[in-house]
Amino acid sequence: MKKFSKGAVAKDRGQWKAVISYQENGTRHRLTKRTGIRCYPSETDMRGKQNAERVLHQWRDELIAEDAKSSPIITSDAPLLEFCKRYAEAKMFLVKDATYLGYMCEIRRLETTPLATMPIGEITPEIIRMHESSLAQRGLAGSTLKHHHSFLASVFKEAVVNRKIPYSPIASIRSPKARARPINSLTEEGRDEVLSLLQKRIPDDFSTAVFIALATGMRRGEICALRWTDIDFRSKMISVNYSYSKDMRGGYVMTSPKDPGGSDSKRTIPIGNNLIVVLTLRSKAMRDARNMLGLPWKPTLYVVGNPMTEKPYSPDMISRDWRAFVQSNAIYGSQAVHPVFHDLRHTFATLAIRSKAIDVKALAGILGHKDASMTLNVYADGLEDSKRSGMDSLDAAFGRIPLLEQTNTDGSVVVS
Repeated sequence: MKKFSKGAVAKDRGQWKAVISYQENGTRHRLTKRTGIRCYPSETDMRGKQNAERVLHQWRDELIAEDAKSSPIITSDAPLLEFCKRYAEAKMFLVKDATYLGYMCEIRRLETTPLATMPIGEITPEIIRMHESSLAQRGLAGSTLKHHHSFLASVFKEAVVNRKIPYSPIASIRSPKARARPINSLTEEGRDEVLSLLQKRIPDDFSTAVFIALATGMRRGEICALRWTDIDFRSKMISVNYSYSKDMRGGYVMTSPKDPGGSDSKRTIPIGNNLIVVLTLRSKAMRDARNMLGLPWKPTLYVVGNPMTEKPYSPDMISRDWRAFVQSNAIYGSQAVHPVFHDLRHTFATLAIRSKAIDVKALAGILGHKDASMTLNVYADGLEDSKRSGMDSLDAAFGRIPLLEQTNTDGSVVVS
């Protein structure tokens, strides 16, 4: 079957035009259709766009239906591997490149198992349990098993929707648990050491990126995609609108920021005076560099990008530079190993919880988590100190209880 993109609408000679691309036999094609809906020359005048998008969606549905009629029908006798490949192909233009690459990884993993060639209609819950047990015996990590389980569950669910099988054999099986790795955040002393070492480098791109991570908890890809237009110095706010993620060619593509569950995590983050100072110095350094070459200032420049080439700081390069930095300065995290760049995000969150400066719900919003439960699950250890101090404060609120005022010399309570 052809793999149709979501499509888009664009202004063209006074009308909205619908554009859809599709891939067939490795070749990409482009289709266009005039919607008959009037548009206006101004770039900001979007009148008629919603109606044009309705025409686009209807047209896309018609193309998919027409293609389905001419495509071979998969029956329940077809092997599971064929269903998995069709599922991935159908999702190619509907998910992020990194997600599609994950699908292909799960398909390659499935190809090495007997389950791949088994007809989907003959697969039972017991067969699924044996399959997952076999993968576990290979020594695959819990998180890997969980991703594989989720992928198969999606494929079986799609087969049920398309009436290829009566029920999903994996629905009654609990997903394998991913063993959470201990968070390797910096201690307060470690954070202060990092900031002290970076003082001499501010406002270069690396030190600015590290400071942003420590002060906001932003992800690596979000920092690389940050532009000056996303920073409001007057209200002291950063708008996280984009992120860089891996594409199918191994490079990076700009996308909307997502949390680990796949939910959109666009958000605004209040920033403090220290970060304002660092960003101001960074802005001045970039302006001065462009002025020396007679280049005008562009507010769309990347905050931690190259001011001359106007290219962003690569996420891979940030990780490489950070790795060299912690190794050369013998910096270790709470787990006695060198922290990775993402551990700066953990450091921000852990210190925020322990300081009780931000409540968990507000912290979840800053980190871009879907809800506070995700934050609680990830940073449960950091809450132990807060729980202890909170209980001590609550105990003090009771005041002195007369019944318990007498104590023995060894500190034990005398109850009268």
